[in-house]
Amino acid sequence: MTYEGVKESLIVSTCNRVEIYACVQDSATGVDRIKQFISDYHGLSRESLDQSLYVYPDAQGVRHTFRVASSLDSMVVGEAQILGQLKDAYDISLKTKTTSTILNKLLKKAISVAKRVRTETN
Repeated sequence: MTYEGVKESLIVSTCNRVEIYACVQDSATGVDRIKQFISDYHGLSRESLDQSLYVYPDAQGVRHTFRVASSLDSMVVGEAQILGQLKDAYDISLKTKTTSTILNKLLKKAISVAKRVRTETN
């Protein structure tokens, strides 16, 4: 199933979160389409979603991606499992061709940033 306006996407699912990374034509429409996807997939009302979702557009989204990959936005700061989960999700997206130029660049850089954080910090 496709959702108009969503050009690229990736889903990361961990034990305590589900994140959808997307490249969209228009931020407002893209967020609406992604909420519709979640609603359709899980059979949830749109109203119940609005209370539970965070949206990080543009530069905020890039910063959040780097923080997640580097395990700075985790229940246990510094744990390596989230980077592995992000890599697994990225591998799946490459196989299914749901990412392209923009998300590929973002995720490659996020993985690089995470490795650097692990190497250069305590």
